[in-house]
Amino acid sequence: MKSTVLALATVALAPLLAGEAFACAARLPSAAPPAEAAVDPFSPYQTVIDLPIMLEIDGECDGVELVAHSPAGAGDRALRGPGGAIEYRLTAPSGPTLRNTRDPGGGVHILRGGPMALRATIGDAASALAPGAYEDDVELSLYDRRSGALLSGPLNVVVRADIAPRVQANLAGLARGGNATMDFGALEPGERQRVMLQVRANTQVSIALESENGGELKLDAAPGAPGVGYTLTFDGERGGAAPWRFSRTPPLTLRGAAYPIEIQIGATEGRFAGRYRDVVTITVIPY
Repeated sequence: MKSTVLALATVALAPLLAGEAFACAARLPSAAPPAEAAVDPFSPYQTVIDLPIMLEIDGECDGVELVAHSPAGAGDRALRGPGGAIEYRLTAPSGPTLRNTRDPGGGVHILRGGPMALRATIGDAASALAPGAYEDDVELSLYDRRSGALLSGPLNVVVRADIAPRVQANLAGLARGGNATMDFGALEPGERQRVMLQVRANTQVSIALESENGGELKLDAAPGAPGVGYTLTFDGERGGAAPWRFSRTPPLTLRGAAYPIEIQIGATEGRFAGRYRDVVTITVIPY
């Protein structure tokens, strides 16, 4: 008699925990390069600095929040440097602003991993600041929005703006590079005229005035004939022999400063009749 044995095996089924099977794994990189840009203090446009980062997200991560905290200050974010502080906004690619906080609730919801770039937008106060490097340290962290648990971070990123020495200058009422004419009509000794030089700069400036004729009005018809001398006074400071050099520090404002340039005609006795002229070129450069 042949017997058939049926072996029965029991398989223990462990309960499948959703949290274990679909656990969220979100990671920030271990390091990030500085995010930096050059800032033109007189540009009418805002400066934007990109902060590229790589997010690694695995599993079911529908509740990940990216938080950005600037330990150096509370409230508004600011880049700090030799001339003070420049406020800026930090925004996500989708547009929301990241509040300056280390706690969940003030960041942005992250739906997927991969590369992304935050944007630091600098305001227009750069025109009123001294040149140099302005920085802020930002700590980026990933949190579980539901539990408040820290998933990754903080990742330290330096946001830096470099403000270069800049100057803008023009003669009053004229665009940059425009020319002004002083017409004295019939020359009389001691006659005066003035023009205003408008300068705005974020540093000390050197102002050079170069005379085409060495500080004299020359007769157009006979440049070799005796000329008519004149005295140049800049901002109340009388110049000596041409060329003339002056140093000034305009206020750190959008208006800057207006410096008077005055010409006083010298002796005209014994000079030939005719048209006399000179050309003075003004150059303003930052130190």
